[in-house]
Amino acid sequence: MFIIASPFPYRLVSAQKPPESPRWLESQGRTAEAEALIAVSKESAGGGTLPALVVPAPVAQVAALDLLKPPLLQRLLAGSWVLIRSIP
Repeated sequence: MFIIASPFPYRLVSAQKPPESPRWLESQGRTAEAEALIAVSKESAGGGTLPALVVPAPVAQVAALDLLKPPLLQRLLAGSWVLIRSIP
């Protein structure tokens, strides 16, 4: 039992405090520290700018009854057939 538990005290002594995130620092009102941390991480990542944000096109909403109309009905039937046929 002692052999199994012996690494535990060493782990407690050697454990480091986890780094604070910029979001947490900002929520605590430590804005300067948060910005400094972001600047350090940006430099270590290469210091480049981020790519432009790509917003996907909106997806049309489909009602449940639309599943029973073409072309979704054909897809529903084909998918169901494939699933049923795959059962051994």
